[in-house]
Amino acid sequence: MLAAGMLAVPGARVWAADGATTVQAWRAPAGESVVLGRYYEIQPADCRALRAPPVALKIRPAQGKLIVNTTTQLAGAPGKCRNVQVPVTLVRFQAGQTTGQVEVGWQVFFQSREKGTQQVRGTVTVTPPNPRLR
Repeated sequence: MLAAGMLAVPGARVWAADGATTVQAWRAPAGESVVLGRYYEIQPADCRALRAPPVALKIRPAQGKLIVNTTTQLAGAPGKCRNVQVPVTLVRFQAGQTTGQVEVGWQVFFQSREKGTQQVRGTVTVTPPNPRLR
């Protein structure tokens, strides 16, 4: 049996049935980059990490851009596998300078038959830049 995981992202719903669409909402200060999703798979029996799930962008934002990259992080799974390094696919949004709302969407392709393909879509609200960061 395989375990598929999505690391928690503020405002995110964590699981959806195979083929179901998860609808989410995020906030991003203008000009900043925020992580919208983190995805990984691990076998819970032996804590063996699988490849980072591929992601296909389906709805590109009208302003700003979606960036998909792979890195290695600690698994967010509870129990014995939580300190295991796993390949993780990150979906980030780089906000443009214009405030407002933009639609985004992507698919995540898990190896696990139980997870299958996940659809994620939602709205990013681009807010004025944080003056403390400037």
